[in-house]
Amino acid sequence: MLFWTAVKINKEILKKIKDADYVIYNLEGPIALDNKKYFLQIRTNKIKNFLFKLLMSITNNIQPIVSSNISILDLLKINKNTLVTLANNHVKDLGLNGFNDTIKLLETNEIYWCRIK
Repeated sequence: MLFWTAVKINKEILKKIKDADYVIYNLEGPIALDNKKYFLQIRTNKIKNFLFKLLMSITNNIQPIVSSNISILDLLKINKNTLVTLANNHVKDLGLNGFNDTIKLLETNEIYWCRIK
């Protein structure tokens, strides 16, 4: 499993992020505190599990569950005028608890966020 680290990003890009007036990120999936906890909740939901298996059988494809490791917060906090969008198709890949945990993490770390209701 790969985790985000500032070492993997060019120092010039990190400086531009830090010095920008504001930064907008699209968080493609929720921030996972503990993937095992969320995956267990998803698998035990019989309706979601059935629909997930049906989708995989129809598409002949494994649908990814997208999430970010908690270390992504280090990147999001580089610029204090950061806005994170949660309006995408993977935002609830870890269920409602994963989504709510993501919002709590963003707010605790004073990171602005928006979504579509």
